[in-house]
Amino acid sequence: MNTYSYRFGKWVVNNPWLVIIFTLVFVAASAVGIKQLTMSGDYRIFFKDDNPQLQAFDSLQKTYSKSDNVLFVLEPKDGHVFTKETLAAVIDLTNQAWKLPFSSRVDSVTNYQYSSADGDNLNVRDLVKDPQNLTAAELAEIQNIAVHDPLLVKRIISPSGHVTGVNVTVQLPDKDKVKSIRQVVVQVEEMKKRFEAAHPDVKVHLTGVVMMNSAFMEATRGDMRHLVPIMMGVVVIVLFLMLRSYTAVALIMLSIGLSIAATMGLSGWAGVVLSAPLATAPLTVMIMAIADGVHVLSHYGHGINEGKTRKEAMIESIGSNFPAMVLTNGLSAIGYLAMNFSEVPPFATLGNVVAVGITIGFLISVILIPAVAVLLPTKVRTRDD
Repeated sequence: MNTYSYRFGKWVVNNPWLVIIFTLVFVAASAVGIKQLTMSGDYRIFFKDDNPQLQAFDSLQKTYSKSDNVLFVLEPKDGHVFTKETLAAVIDLTNQAWKLPFSSRVDSVTNYQYSSADGDNLNVRDLVKDPQNLTAAELAEIQNIAVHDPLLVKRIISPSGHVTGVNVTVQLPDKDKVKSIRQVVVQVEEMKKRFEAAHPDVKVHLTGVVMMNSAFMEATRGDMRHLVPIMMGVVVIVLFLMLRSYTAVALIMLSIGLSIAATMGLSGWAGVVLSAPLATAPLTVMIMAIADGVHVLSHYGHGINEGKTRKEAMIESIGSNFPAMVLTNGLSAIGYLAMNFSEVPPFATLGNVVAVGITIGFLISVILIPAVAVLLPTKVRTRDD
């Protein structure tokens, strides 16, 4: 294989402009697909369509109704829900919650429909009305009813009565769910701020299916917006300390950038849906691209230091490293492809995307980087140990 490796290296360094143009055209055409990437705000992407639990859940929702919800958890600072002030705050939030987009039902301890018998008459009313006029005995009775009602306790009210919830059921449209979730979450967060400003003695916590879906999306955006750039910065510093060459660092960063752009672009063309697990794909591709680039340029730098010409040093570097790099990248790609056996679709997608990214990073490292390096007038040097 070494003979073919040296022949391949010789062809690359003798045709640098052809290699550069072809690679850049491929990357540009691939990167356009980034515009096609979509992000899902639906927890269903973590289940296969034939998952029996998901099918049973869908059947239940078709029979009754969807359970997408936002739950406002109210925590009074004094630890007592059944006070005049806190119950009035619950009524206020319950009324406001009806104004949320796509809301179809609001449940709280105050609007719970309590049934009581009066002779032959059956009275149904809100459990709490006009709390400011309730006596201590009436408050105690309401608390006793709430914490012993199986439809309320551990659902809307804690057994000890120290926290309560306002549950908002929403009917999200199936089309453009990401936009709908964001619309609901923005309103929920604004409502929380207004409520806490009006009732400073009550702390509000947010949970529910809608908030969970939003958290998945924000985690994905956050990783791509913050984690990747931070890692890039760390990589630049470490590479410079290792290679002591601005040119070498620039070439490796070029390899990383092009590899990630091509990988995510091809993912967009393939219709891949972004999810929280997939946010780690650029980091994995970056790590493999760094390893490949360091091997090629480090060996190249040693050849330059020994007095070889740029072309001779690069041919030697490619010929020596190519077999090991093929084995390393090939086994890594196969390992990630094995994630297709996962029962969680996003992890299978992650494996496919990373496998493609590893392959692209490897090809750029043994084709584009050598072609650019031999054209640069600046020598690439490594630190003598």
